[in-house]
Amino acid sequence: MGDVSGPKSEFQILNKKGFEKTDKGLIEVEILDSERLFPLPARVIITASDGKKLDALGRGLYSDGRFYVEGKFSFESPPGETEIKIYCGLNYLPLDMKISLEAGRKILIRAEMKRWFSPEREGWYCGDNHLHTRHDPTGEIKVDEHYTALQARAEGLDYITESDGQWGFEEELSGSDFLFRSASEIHTGVFTGHANTPGIEKPIPNEDLSRMRCSLLPFQQLCEIVHRLGGAVIYTHTSPLPRLHWMGATESLCDAILGNCADAFDVANRAEELIWFAILNLGNRVAVSGSTDAVLLRRDTIPPGARRVYAKAGKLDYKSIVEAIRKGRTFATNGSPIFPFFNIEGKEVGEVIEIGSRNEFRGKLEIHHLHPLKSVEIIRKGKIYSDLLRKAKSVSSSQFTTSFMFDIEEGENAWYVARVEDERGNWAITSPIYFSKPNSHTPRASLIAMEIGNFTRFCELRPQFYVHIIITTSLGRLKRVLLLRDGKILKEFSPEEGNFTPSGKLPVTEMDGEYQEGWIWHPNPARAFHFQADYPVSESGWYKVIVETESGKVSSDEIYFDGENPNSQQIALLNLKGENMELRLWGYGEEMAIKDIKLPFEGDHWWYPQNEFWGIEALFEGHRYLYWGGNEKVKDKFRDEQSRRDIGLAKKEEGLSSF
Repeated sequence: MGDVSGPKSEFQILNKKGFEKTDKGLIEVEILDSERLFPLPARVIITASDGKKLDALGRGLYSDGRFYVEGKFSFESPPGETEIKIYCGLNYLPLDMKISLEAGRKILIRAEMKRWFSPEREGWYCGDNHLHTRHDPTGEIKVDEHYTALQARAEGLDYITESDGQWGFEEELSGSDFLFRSASEIHTGVFTGHANTPGIEKPIPNEDLSRMRCSLLPFQQLCEIVHRLGGAVIYTHTSPLPRLHWMGATESLCDAILGNCADAFDVANRAEELIWFAILNLGNRVAVSGSTDAVLLRRDTIPPGARRVYAKAGKLDYKSIVEAIRKGRTFATNGSPIFPFFNIEGKEVGEVIEIGSRNEFRGKLEIHHLHPLKSVEIIRKGKIYSDLLRKAKSVSSSQFTTSFMFDIEEGENAWYVARVEDERGNWAITSPIYFSKPNSHTPRASLIAMEIGNFTRFCELRPQFYVHIIITTSLGRLKRVLLLRDGKILKEFSPEEGNFTPSGKLPVTEMDGEYQEGWIWHPNPARAFHFQADYPVSESGWYKVIVETESGKVSSDEIYFDGENPNSQQIALLNLKGENMELRLWGYGEEMAIKDIKLPFEGDHWWYPQNEFWGIEALFEGHRYLYWGGNEKVKDKFRDEQSRRDIGLAKKEEGLSSF
């Protein structure tokens, strides 16, 4: 199914001249579109004959040797074979030149980049809604907004949403083929996660942000604010869930149970797909998205657009793009040359098919791909239906395009997505096409998240450990919550006791300050469907949560807290149980020795744990997934026998670095 063996990008040596230096040569390169010969921005990597990476711009090299240019560059290099790699985004075929350079000679080169596909011609525009220009002042790369825009254009992005909130560059850095926009990344609270907010027309007022961060389930209030300002809300860097307290987007699953979600969900890997699938299986319509969180001052950051979202906006217009994201007319990729166009009965991604008297439908998947395909999947409610494509009634293939026509039988509420991967690990996944059956009920579910750690509300370490509990249910009113250690009740939380918030802050999620014992029932103790609690712990043992609702009991798995461990530590689990669905997450990490914690706290306040472990298991429609990474021995701190046994058999996914 096709590889690059026909059209290709090419170069020609235009001239060779003398050069005044006798120990080096000089190469000048201009980069043009091969058809219309206009200059192209580009990512460039130069390797000299001595193996060193060269910087032709002077802003500093990223860790892979890349830098970015506006259509041309020149550099000096020692004599010998010099390799120059040029990339002009995903729509152009890359070019790899090997030039024999002589000392005392100047070589003039024209690189003509061949366009092989243009999703823009089909109405699809891509962007990165989460990247930072000024996020880390200790970074080594010389970056400003102009260089950020150049990088984005060179990576083939049609637009970016810069996340540091540096407003005022929109007109200067935008043009007919690229849009530069600003919208701050929003940290909603502890455990609740971060949000991208593309499309807002002005900064969110500080009073609105303060009010949002002091509310339970702040994402729901943030959506109201951002929608009022013309934007969309995207759950971003959604893993790890919930181990890293200051970042993990646990609230995405609370919102899913309550049917009040953000517009889209950033997916970076197969494990995060499972979290998104769980949200969809709870009856929510949430688009897929992708972004990088690239911090462009850092040498080791990934390029802009290394994860990106495509939106079918019809034109390069920011409002239209944001509206397409909100409507779910998207697909996401890991910055790869794969473009999947998926429809069922002419309905495209984000659209709904109403089920009436018929239950047979025709689907079509057209894939434009630069490299040979490895896998093509149609996924229904989290389960892969490979038979659909094996039994496809028609398949066509050319060098860069593969198409499938297939039949679907459907008679209930369901969603379908397409996922495609090539032989180089490039992937793309579409937003769902939905089936809706009249008079269907909303799936019911419960969530229990529990974490034990010794940290403040924002990243500082303390000697004291707390257990943090978040519970959301649609199974009826909460009647009682029990915290157990070694099978015995350590603390009973009862609605009759009311709320207990002596610190004046919301338990678990409100930002800044110290933790204290406390709990809250939402919307009130008498009819609560959501609960949050902080409770001090010190003794070793197996900890577990049991929740009693009007419909019965649900319980969490167990985690082992080692009170004798001399190091700072976090251990966490999350259990989501719904109809024909179950999701489990586990996480563990250690930090500095408790005896070394000085007050006031000294040192780096960010939590970068050692001896890590993470795992995720999902069960959808009888189909089971299990991914994990890190120190396998630590799995013994989690007690769910089937999953613990299977971790030893499952594929270790160290490459899922966002976890």
